[in-house]
Amino acid sequence: MNQLKYKDKSGQPVNRRSTPRENDSLYKIVMVVNVLAWGLLVAAFVVFHFARPDFIAGVQRFWNIPGQTDWSREHVGTLFFLVKACLILTLSTMLLRIRRNRRQGDNYGINLYVLTVVGLLTLLVMTLSFT
Repeated sequence: MNQLKYKDKSGQPVNRRSTPRENDSLYKIVMVVNVLAWGLLVAAFVVFHFARPDFIAGVQRFWNIPGQTDWSREHVGTLFFLVKACLILTLSTMLLRIRRNRRQGDNYGINLYVLTVVGLLTLLVMTLSFT
């Protein structure tokens, strides 16, 4: 089942894409931005680890060992920035892919939808928690 729309004089389908996707500069830019967005999400998770309050165990409470009981303000600000930047990169990548992918056989990158949902949920939870 061939999905190519254009045919030559003999009726055979013609692939009008002059360069393969792997050699296309826009495709490479989309892939790099996608990897950067995932890297920002991983960085946001690392910052989340340092921003959250410590779990104060019973032994720690018994021996009066201090622990961080509040969210770190500077880390929360960085966390907001990283998640917003990740979301902006993801949405821009989605727009570039929509512009580039026009054929039915072109894939749209499920990972971008997952990244968008994770970013939006993270921003929603953080906004509701810190306001």
